[in-house]
This record gives sequence, structure tokens and C-alpha cells, in this order.
Amino acid sequence: MITVVTDDGVRLAADVDECAAPRLAVVFAHGWVLNREAWRFQRRALAGTATLVRYDQRGHGGSAPGAEGSLTVPRLGDDLAAVIERTVPPQ
Repeated sequence: MITVVTDDGVRLAADVDECAAPRLAVVFAHGWVLNREAWRFQRRALAGTATLVRYDQRGHGGSAPGAEGSLTVPRLGDDLAAVIERTVPPQ
């Protein structure tokens, strides 16, 4: 597990499965009241084909909730951008 710290200081839990020759990265973003473990079957099916990134959105699984009022759709987008920046290898 790695921790991604967002620009507002929230700590997001993420797992990265590296690929020997990554030409592709797949970032899994779960729905409400789920966590990064929801992707276990997809992770198994795609193992070795791409860098696989699974993360817990704020307030879910191993991630911190953030400040009151920070659970918004734009904030989720910013969090996803932070996860991609921190975990997806440059091409």
C-alpha cells in the first residue's frame, strides 16, 4: 500500500501492481460505500498486462475522510488526479 496526499492534506490509500513493461495503466475508481478491494476480480484478470492502480476514495476503506464539506464531485476529480500523478508511470 502507498499513501497519496492530496492538495488539501487528505491521505488516500492506494495499491499499485507494477507491470514489467508498462504500456498501459488502469486506474480503478470505486463507487459509493465501496473500497479498492471491489476490483479483486478485475485485478486478477488483468495481472501482468498493465500497471494496475486501485485506491480508496476519501472517507472509504483506508483513506481519511477529509474536512466536513469536502466530499464533493469536483473534489473526487481532484483526488483522482492526485492518485494518477503519484502512481501512474510517465510515458
